Amino acid sequence: MASEKFKMLKDVLRNVFSFKFLSELIYLAAYYALNHVKGVRTVNKGKGVKIRPSVLLRDADKIFLDDYSMLNHGNILWAGKENAKITLGKNVILGPYVQIIAFNHGFDKTDIPIAEQDYTEDDIIIEDDVWIGAGAIILAGAKVGKGCVVAAGSVVTKELPPNTICGGIPAKVIKHRSEEQTKGR
Repeated sequence: MASEKFKMLKDVLRNVFSFKFLSELIYLAAYYALNHVKGVRTVNKGKGVKIRPSVLLRDADKIFLDDYSMLNHGNILWAGKENAKITLGKNVILGPYVQIIAFNHGFDKTDIPIAEQDYTEDDIIIEDDVWIGAGAIILAGAKVGKGCVVAAGSVVTKELPPNTICGGIPAKVIKHRSEEQTKGR
């Protein structure tokens, strides 16, 4: 038993003090600096915005976060490659691991590999007082109306009306939030 623990400790130390570990650590630090630190510095944000340390913000100069919105653990917000913006209204809450991506690969041409085709992109607008559930994906051109709740794991590809509860792949209206539910907010 003690020899197994010693062998494991020796194995850990050999890996920690290896060139591969050092190069991966440097790569990880650079990745975090570009995708989180730079993003937090360049994103357009209002007062009281909360951004968790594992959030990735790409092309953050085209991302707009209004007052008191919250970006949760593992969120990825990636604005368009050229012009497409991501806009979150006031009091928007993103559950963990939500992805909001304002561009996509073109794929219309069959004589050119998809990876070499031009991108398509479109703005994404999420209005005030919206809750996006864990693991949801919001794609280019989507608009989420004020007071909307998007169920966990949903894929939003179009406009969702205000004060609705939406879910599915693709997301659609499940039911409308009643006046009773929204009073006092």
